[in-house]
Amino acid sequence: MKYSFFKNLAYAIGIYVLITALTHIVILLIDAIKNCDFSRFNYFAVIDAQLFLPDIATGKLSYAASVLLSLTIIGLLFFIIRKRSR
Repeated sequence: MKYSFFKNLAYAIGIYVLITALTHIVILLIDAIKNCDFSRFNYFAVIDAQLFLPDIATGKLSYAASVLLSLTIIGLLFFIIRKRSR
């Protein structure tokens, strides 16, 4: 019984985090369209990596690395989810 409670709690927290992240992305998208500035979609800016590594979220190389890192994470998640569903 206790395992079920903690499993459900973890699931609820996961759903909450997912909804919060999706809301954040929608707000960023609306702001980017409004201001015609899509630099906010830089992965390093979204996760505030510049707090630890200054200027990581600026420059053309940063945008290329951001896209590559984002696609890598999406690909890994896709294959992990696909493997679990088999």
